[in-house]
Formats: sequence, structure tokens, C-alpha cells
Amino acid sequence: MGYYSDNGIDGEVEKLFGDFVGHACDVGANNGSFLSNTLHPEEKGWTVLCIEPNPLLAEEGRSRRKLWREVAAASVDSDLRYFNICTNGPNYASSSALWPSKDGGERLVEVVSRRLDRILEEAGFPKLDFLTVDCEGSERDIMAGFTVERWRPRVIVLEELSENAITIPGYTLVGKRQYDNLYVREDS
Repeated sequence: MGYYSDNGIDGEVEKLFGDFVGHACDVGANNGSFLSNTLHPEEKGWTVLCIEPNPLLAEEGRSRRKLWREVAAASVDSDLRYFNICTNGPNYASSSALWPSKDGGERLVEVVSRRLDRILEEAGFPKLDFLTVDCEGSERDIMAGFTVERWRPRVIVLEELSENAITIPGYTLVGKRQYDNLYVREDS
């Protein structure tokens, strides 16, 4: 059993949880293993819901992970949203418009979007202990569709491309690894 994140954040999260086994959600799961913050917990027995809207990654993701949803997490439910993907590399195929391809290998695809609350409910999640969101600049929009006080995850990891960290009421920013900010619930 190894670690998979590009910056050691999965090891940091493991230190916070120890031997605890719970429920996690990985928004922006890519292909299910590439630079994953949640593959290690799943290997330890966690129930992990992977969310990835990119249809180019769906088959591979479903084959690698136990729970997979091909949907875009967002602040609103919509049956028609547009998602920009890079088609020139399999590991970067989940990029947003913030990371355009230099060689024109981009494609706009239609996707369904759902509030993160709804995705978790439809997956039958009774609770959430760990949330990680890595969506190339869409993190604020995704968090607007997530009721933090309802789910009360102990740990949240958000990729944040700006220097202005998202403020999450009831959470303390305890560390930063490259672009990943690590938040811990204050009453946990």
C-alpha cells in the first residue's frame, strides 16, 4: 500500500486520522489513481466516492475505483454545462479553461452538474469524514454547492491556485502543500 498524491497530502491526512476508517469524497478524481489524495485511504478500507466529469477518464476510473460518478460538482444543478478538457495527454485530460493546451488539444464537452450535497445524498453517504477538491480553479463554485455544517467532515483539502485561501467557518487552515490547503475541523 503506497501513497499517491503528488505532494504528500495523503500522508498528512493519514496522520490526522490514524487507524480510523471512514467516508471520503474525491472531487476531481482524474483517472482514479493519478496524483490521488484518496486512493491510499480506499486501500485502507475507506468508502470513497470519486467524482469526475471528464468522459475520457470514466472507463479507467470505474475500473480502478469502487464508487465513481461521472458528473461535475458545482454550485447549481444543471443538465447542460460545458467542461473544457485537454486532449493531448491522458493525465491532464481533466483540465479546466485555466490550463489551456499550448498545441490546441482542447475540447469542450457537455456534462451534467450537481451540487455536491446532492451527489453525496444520491450515493447514499450517511456521513463524510474527508473531502478533497482538486478542480483547477472551480473549488469555490463547488464549495458553494456543499453544506459544510450538514456533513461536518473532519478534514478538507482544497486545491487553491490563488494566495487567497478560502475561509471555511468552523475550520482552521493547518498546512499547505504546493497548491493543496489542508483544513481541520476545530471541534474534531
